[in-house]
Amino acid sequence: MQDGVLITKNKILYKYWDSEAEQPKYRISEIQPRGLVDHLWGPVKLKDVTLGRIFEIVEPMIAVWRIILAERLEPLFLEMSQPPKPDTRSDDDKLQYLELYWDAIHEPDENTTDIWPSLHAFGNSTEKSGIYYSVSLSPINSMKDLVIRPKENFQICYYLGEEEPKKFGTRPFKLIDLLKGLFWELAWYGPPEKRDKIIQELKENYDPSKSIPLSEVFPDYKTEG
Repeated sequence: MQDGVLITKNKILYKYWDSEAEQPKYRISEIQPRGLVDHLWGPVKLKDVTLGRIFEIVEPMIAVWRIILAERLEPLFLEMSQPPKPDTRSDDDKLQYLELYWDAIHEPDENTTDIWPSLHAFGNSTEKSGIYYSVSLSPINSMKDLVIRPKENFQICYYLGEEEPKKFGTRPFKLIDLLKGLFWELAWYGPPEKRDKIIQELKENYDPSKSIPLSEVFPDYKTEG
């Protein structure tokens, strides 16, 4: 890492080039969560950092962003602070880690490519197959101890089944990308109450003759009989 913020289990470190020193060199200083506001547009690296750790770091920053973000984020922090429900899934189905990644889609008609940060989860049984779980329909506190693994390389997908050659790229994550990717997905359906209502409606309207097995969408869902 040349410069930027490094978040670990216990510290937030900032590495920077001190050009004013008698002998210019890289320096490392520890910063507090509120100080991250000054580094939103700089690169960030994670080392064994869990979702719970990110919530712990971001909470002091909510006051700074209260006007535009607090109303949407505060219900998420409330859920994170509550004890999670027991995980009844089998060891193969339990979530193992979260992946912060780049979504990249090309629109041939406009000849544009949109790239944005996103988040999904993998379990023991899904990592090998490449199938991931959506986190937008998962209780946030159930993912508190899951480590976040950033994936900087990406593949550009094409709309409308265009037979274009696949393109790949690499883009480092900035701190703002990390926060945007996490909270955009976690708040996709609004507060936890609204999310749980949507989950219940999906389960009630589920028709096995027309859909994929619901257990593939909700690993803890068990059909009767």
